[in-house]
Amino acid sequence: MPTPRKPTAVKRLEGTYRPDRAAKNEPKPKLGRPRMPRGLSVRAKAAWEDYAADMELMGVLTMADGKILHQLAQAFADWQEAVEFLDKNGTTYIVTKSAPDGSTFEDFKQYPQVTHRNDADKRLRMLEKDCGLTPSDRSKVSATEQKEESAWAGVLQ
Repeated sequence: MPTPRKPTAVKRLEGTYRPDRAAKNEPKPKLGRPRMPRGLSVRAKAAWEDYAADMELMGVLTMADGKILHQLAQAFADWQEAVEFLDKNGTTYIVTKSAPDGSTFEDFKQYPQVTHRNDADKRLRMLEKDCGLTPSDRSKVSATEQKEESAWAGVLQ
């Protein structure tokens, strides 16, 4: 599978942007925080706020990033829920099984939350990489200070 393209905003922050290799008519969504979708759990809302704040500070969050931010927040909430369950209950439980000779024995079975945790972890890693949030991606980004726009800026122009 080929390496996915990096967003232009990330390339600019890393200092690797080259106009001769850039798409001629690349869409340029407006920087800003998209609206939080309805129906998120308390955990997902908290994750949304945390990820949105991180991406804003890096200068890579745009109004068009709502759906990927939603997926990221939901994956984090799923991961957190599974980890909390496994911390409390462990990763396996005991089941009693019957042998062919009629005797019974105990065996260990893995909780489904182990699979849920692993799946959520994979989704998180992929989505964080796509958003430039992994440690290796962060080390390449040289974030610039964001200028705060005055509420009067649009009126005075």
